[in-house]
Order: sequence, then structure tokens, then C-alpha cells
Amino acid sequence: MSTHGTQYNQAIVIGGSMAGLLTARILSKHFAQVTIIERDAVNDQPEARKGQPHTRHLHGLLAKGLETMVDYFPTLIDDLRAGGATIADMAQTMRWYAFGGYRRQFQSGMIGALMSRPFLEWQIRRQVLALPNVTVIDACDVASLTTSADRSRIIGVEVTHRNQDNRQETLVADLVVDASGRGSASLKWLAQLGYTKPAESFVKADVGYATRLCRRKPGDLEGAELLMVASDPPHGKRTGLLFPIEGDRWICTLGGWSGDHPPTDEAGFMAFAQSLPAQDLYHILNRLEPISDIITHKFPGSLRRHYEQLKRFPAGRTSPRKGDAFIRRSIGERGKAILNLFPIQRKALAQR
Repeated sequence: MSTHGTQYNQAIVIGGSMAGLLTARILSKHFAQVTIIERDAVNDQPEARKGQPHTRHLHGLLAKGLETMVDYFPTLIDDLRAGGATIADMAQTMRWYAFGGYRRQFQSGMIGALMSRPFLEWQIRRQVLALPNVTVIDACDVASLTTSADRSRIIGVEVTHRNQDNRQETLVADLVVDASGRGSASLKWLAQLGYTKPAESFVKADVGYATRLCRRKPGDLEGAELLMVASDPPHGKRTGLLFPIEGDRWICTLGGWSGDHPPTDEAGFMAFAQSLPAQDLYHILNRLEPISDIITHKFPGSLRRHYEQLKRFPAGRTSPRKGDAFIRRSIGERGKAILNLFPIQRKALAQR
């Protein structure tokens, strides 16, 4: 038991992206020490690391996600705004074309945030790592889980420090949280310990994105601060978005599902934008100055592993994803989807 007013001694969080950082923030109130293990090198700056290819594409933090983050990081809105993020009522400031017409712009009172995903994560990481009982070990691989003699409880992890001549080390913990995302090795680790593979649910989406950055100037988008054009489902499979981000830049992401992916060449990218049911985005892109290459990201669909159905599962290991779910959300909903789980985690820890 901890002597610092917390309930437990050591927690380990595998993965240092948003889910891992937010998990560490919650655990810091209940554990004397929280250690984040991140496989990529981590620098004190906004960056899209090798293990998170989706971070270079358009993200938005919706009202509930921002509200929940502010509960844990009270200065977040001021910090984001000071760094150039747009804090706005999205219902009032978004020009949104869907189902054959433009949605009415109105004051909803629900405030969201628009910035690059690396910038948001950097702001969160700085505040989490400023906590006296939270540390990060970067450029570090988790090789396996360690267990009690009867394999009924996870008691730590075996790691390899790549930036220390591949030095191996055993780290002991009261709780291990796997927040490593789609690259998680939990299935392999648990199988090695003799645990049954959980049932899986998979929803095929075959989604692809293409994204580029452009220079942003006043007056680029009259009457709005962001733009979204969506095709009519189920036959329409394309969408396009233009969001303001820090550094006086626009981020434009074109997306398509069921295999209808945007091209990465200049002509193909523009033709895809022109094919959308409203021409706003196409005309604006024709006027903007590109300042990046076109980059892509693709994923097959949404996967949920039903660990909750297993009759036998080791104590001391958990995940911030409900049922270990890797769920494809619409652009802009990812923060809310993850953050909705954190009040539940906090309540569960408080009840122990």
C-alpha cells in the first residue's frame, strides 16, 4: 500500500498516445507511481510518431470530449487557444452540407476545439508528465507480461530499452493497462499464458483518407470557420472536410468507405473533391496554397474483442477500451468515444 495517500503503489500504462496519457492522468490519483511505456521516441513538441499514422489526418474535439478533458486539465482551453487552436461552437461556425442541403447554422452552446491531433496530444502530454508521480519510458518495447506463479494475476512486464543497447528489464506493477491501440500484443501475451482467445465482432468499413495542409488567410471561408460536405448514404460513399488548425493552416481530409478511397496524386485528389455533392470544398481548394504532400491512411473496419465474455481472465490487467474495442468513428468523434469511458474508470477505482 502506498504511503502517499493513494490506494496502490505502481501502475504501468502500455502506450503513450491519447488513451494512455488520459489513463495515466486518472491513475495518478490512485497510485503512488504511474509509468507510461511508449515504443516510439517521444520529444517535447507536437509530432506524429511512427506508431500513430492516423494522427496526421483531420481531427476535431467535440463538446463532450472537450468538457471531460477540461475536468482533468482546467487550463486546456486557454492553452489550446494560446497555441493557435480554434475554440468555437461548431453548430454555429460549421458550413455543413448533408442529405441534399446545407444544415442550418445556429448557436448550440456546445463548444468544441479544432487543432491538429499532434498539437492536442502535446498539450495533454506536457500536463500529464508534469505530475510528480507520472513518468514515461520511451523507445521501449514490452516483450511480455509477467505473472504470479499460478498465472492468475499480472504482476508486471518485461521490457526492452532500444535506446540503451536493447537492455532488458522487468518492471513490477499492481496494475497493467494496455493502451497501445491496434498494435496491441495482448492477444499473443494472454495466449502464451494459457488464456482463451475472446470472441470478436467485426464491422467491415474499408475506409480510406487522403489529407493535405494549406496556408490559411482571413476570408478564405466566408460565413463559417470550418466546412464539411457529405454524400447521401447508403449509395454516396464520399466526404470532405476543411478545418482550421494552429499555425494559420487548413487541414483538408477527403474520405471514402467501402473501398471508394481518394487518390493521392494532385489531379485525382482535386477530382475527388469535385465529385462531392456540393462544390464548396473544391472551389476553396482551388484558391488555397498547398504546403504539404498528400498523405493517406486506410483501415478495414471496426473490431471488438469480447473479453467481458471470458470465464477466466487474469487479475491486474485491463484496457481503457470497452471490451478492447477498436471502433472506427466518424471523423471528429474519436475524442468523445474514448473520453466517455474515463469517468467510468475513475468511478471504478474510487470504489475499490
